[in-house]
Amino acid sequence: MILFRTLLPIGCMALNALCSFATEAYISILKPETCGNANGELIAGLQGGVIYNPLTYAWSTGATTQIITGLAAGTYSVTVTDAQGTPFVANVTLNNSNGLPIQGFESPSFTGMFEDLGYTGGACEGMCNGAVTFPMVQLGGTAPFNVTFDVAANNLGTNSDGFPMYSGFCALDLVNYTLTDAFGCAGTGMFQVVQIDDNWNPPALATGACDGASIGSITVQAEGNAYHHELTLWYGGSPVAGPIEIFGGGMHTFSDLPHGLYELQSVPEWSQCTITQQLVVEDLGPGCAQVQGQAWYDQDGDCVFDGGEVGVPGSVMVLQPGTQYAITGSNGSYSFILPAGNYTIAQTDPTLDPYCPVTVPVPFTVNGPIADIDFANNSTAPLDLRAHINAGWARPGFTHSISGSAINSTAQLTGAVEVIITIDPTVVIGNVTPTPTATVGNVLTWQLTELDYFGSQGFSIQTTVPVGTPLGALLSHSISVSSANPDADLSDNTDLVTRVVSGSYDPNDKTALTSSRLSETLYFINEDEWIDYTIRFQNTGTAEAFFVTITDTLPEELDMTTSRWPCLARAHIQLQARSRGGVVLR
Repeated sequence: MILFRTLLPIGCMALNALCSFATEAYISILKPETCGNANGELIAGLQGGVIYNPLTYAWSTGATTQIITGLAAGTYSVTVTDAQGTPFVANVTLNNSNGLPIQGFESPSFTGMFEDLGYTGGACEGMCNGAVTFPMVQLGGTAPFNVTFDVAANNLGTNSDGFPMYSGFCALDLVNYTLTDAFGCAGTGMFQVVQIDDNWNPPALATGACDGASIGSITVQAEGNAYHHELTLWYGGSPVAGPIEIFGGGMHTFSDLPHGLYELQSVPEWSQCTITQQLVVEDLGPGCAQVQGQAWYDQDGDCVFDGGEVGVPGSVMVLQPGTQYAITGSNGSYSFILPAGNYTIAQTDPTLDPYCPVTVPVPFTVNGPIADIDFANNSTAPLDLRAHINAGWARPGFTHSISGSAINSTAQLTGAVEVIITIDPTVVIGNVTPTPTATVGNVLTWQLTELDYFGSQGFSIQTTVPVGTPLGALLSHSISVSSANPDADLSDNTDLVTRVVSGSYDPNDKTALTSSRLSETLYFINEDEWIDYTIRFQNTGTAEAFFVTITDTLPEELDMTTSRWPCLARAHIQLQARSRGGVVLR
């Protein structure tokens, strides 16, 4: 009988060679020793140059694995030898921390439980339902970890990342905690519980409705880049619209509303809390009408909104009498309802120079029909050219995507524009769109004839992170733009993006032990009954692994029909006979 014992294959690392710069060995500190408990961790590898896999490791401790654990403070060295027999040497000093190394990382996470609990951890006003996780345990110490507090809390175990998770914290409480590992090594910190209250309500503006006509509206704006809201509009005790989601900087308008009192309910940041605000769609009475129009940059000065011309977004209109305000949408359009009467309307942006209509403020009368009032504008805002760069995740052996853009955020001419993107020298540059005017090493340059008013040009760079790049390495990419015409604000002409290299890592081995355990190399006919066959294959890296396949070949002397598979939790085993004998497992 052959007894197979397998561990779930959850991680791997690509095995190929990629060219970069001079090859060198490295040692990265995964964890320092803490409280003298000999629990430090190091990882070694090769980076740059041409890396010929597989690699072998010879540590000063005698270990031969890429990662070594259970280390006391001290100096360590490793010799990494590639497949061609070339040795590379690296050294490092591992220090001891007298406590868990959480200084500077004391605040727990209020979002780290979302995948496990379905909500984020901010506490509702007046309630004790806050929740936190402690990602700082990955900085050092030995699991399992325990956290004690100076307030009552509920232990929820660990989240999907293995971080301790607790709940039951009261809104706005100041909480002191002690984080302790399995050896009693401790670190202390303090945090204030985030409170979800009415201050999280997104700004909302209600526009009135005429008597007997459902033409009112409520516009909601999500502020900043952080806040997410799930919105539901209620009227007369029942929901009439939603739920809908808006993200930071987003906007939504609930339209076709009759006059009356509405309640806007919002769940901010995927929390457990529902906050409300009351909004009144006013009754504007009989005889009211809709006033609408568009404000735009009239490039050719003909007072006609032509194709290719750009609306003025977010422009505040002031109406008199009564000092009412309207704000243009993303395309420069606006719309509101007014009761019958005589009014004036004007733009308030000092950089706008309207020449149609000639009279400003513009007088108009509301007497039933829709009133259309458009504003054709020039702009006095000086030229402002902006640069932006972004990048996707970075994993050894995989594509690393970088995108940049040059943006003319004004209605002024730029003249010739130069764009320079500098790519981190660690990565290997592949496809670039559009084709650069010049490429010198990792510096890409484009010469553009002009960026039209409110125009932009995007750039896409596909790179590869070399297989030997150490996990935790920092990649940095930058962009700069300049124009022939004077730029009034140079502070936004450069941008920088950094990404930490993350990836799967697969320390693995294989053992085949006879039932008698009398020998590691021989099978004794009269003593042994089976072979315990074990593959250990796991992911100890910082990112998931994709499409993992384990392949091994068994000798033809083994009878596969007698095999047993006690540990096939989620793995799929495929057996294939070889023409030259033996069995291949995948």
